[in-house]
Amino acid sequence: MSVKENAAWARFAGYLYCAVLLSVGYGQMLRKLTSDTGGPISQFAPPLLATFLVMGIAAHLNKKAVFSQWFWKLLFGILSIGSIGVLLLAVYYVFSQDMALVWQALTLATVLLLSPALLFLRRYAFYSPVWSEPDR
Repeated sequence: MSVKENAAWARFAGYLYCAVLLSVGYGQMLRKLTSDTGGPISQFAPPLLATFLVMGIAAHLNKKAVFSQWFWKLLFGILSIGSIGVLLLAVYYVFSQDMALVWQALTLATVLLLSPALLFLRRYAFYSPVWSEPDR
């Protein structure tokens, strides 16, 4: 397989991952709206976060500058801290006898779902050549 074919597969996998993120984010919003649970933040934060993540991943894949570099660095920092917190919560759930297995699996799945997005954001925010172009 040539380098060009590998790059095409990597782009395809990136866009497939974007579709998964959007479907999970908007699916969570629909679930919250139909069951009428939670407030506006718990209803609309998942699709908003998924949309921003997809924007960053697509911008990284297309080598385009979207928003500013500090925005993506800040989003990466917030999501990194949040992912560590959710991972610690998953560890707590594993050692708690009162928690159902489904909650343990969901918290771990959240961290696993966000891990590739954090890698994309890290590359885009800190190492992408689009931020060093002369017209920016």
